Amino acid sequence: MILSMDYTPSEKELDFIPLIGGIGQKASYYQVNVMVDRLAEKFGGNSIFLNAPAFINHMNSYKNITGSDNYQIVKELWGKIELAVIGLGKPISSSEILKSEISSDVVQSLMDFDAVGDILGQFFNQYGEICVTDLEKQLIGMKIEELKRIKNVVCLSGGEGKAKGIIAAARVNFFNTLVTDQLTATDILDSLGG
Repeated sequence: MILSMDYTPSEKELDFIPLIGGIGQKASYYQVNVMVDRLAEKFGGNSIFLNAPAFINHMNSYKNITGSDNYQIVKELWGKIELAVIGLGKPISSSEILKSEISSDVVQSLMDFDAVGDILGQFFNQYGEICVTDLEKQLIGMKIEELKRIKNVVCLSGGEGKAKGIIAAARVNFFNTLVTDQLTATDILDSLGG
C-alpha cells in the first residue's frame, strides 16, 4: 500500500517513527522500519528507526535495549506524536505470525483470556480489556493505553476474523479513524446488528 502512494512532500518538517519493534517477517515490506522509511520518503520527512525486535525473551537484553540511546530517543518522540497509524491483528488463535514469535504458554494464556485482537503487540478481549500475561515484560514498543492521548489514531485493519477486535478497540478509544475493506465493514455492521 505504501509503495502505491503518491509523493506528497509536506510543507512542515515531519518525523516518522515506529511504535513497536520488528516482528520476524521475511518480507521486507512488513518490517516496521522499512514501512517508516518508505512513508517518510513519500512525505519528504525524516525516518527514525527503532532497532529492536518487538519481543525480547532475556531480561538482560531487554534492559540493554530499553536503556539504549536509540530507544530513549524513540520513546521521547512517542510523547510528541500528533498522528499514529496502527494495525489491528487477528485473534491469537488465528495469528500464525505472532504464534511463532511468542511462547506456547503465553499463546495459551491469551486463548484462555479470549483475546480478540492485538494492537502494538498487546492483546485485548471483546470488552477492550488488556489480556495481562508475561508478554508485556518482553515488549519493546509503545503501551496501547498511550494511544488514547494521541489526537489522531488511524487503524488499518481488514480481513476475515477482525470485526470483534475492531469493535472492541473502537469502544475503548484505541483509535478514532478506521480504514478497512468492504467485507470487514459488513462483518462489523452485522456484529452490531446494523
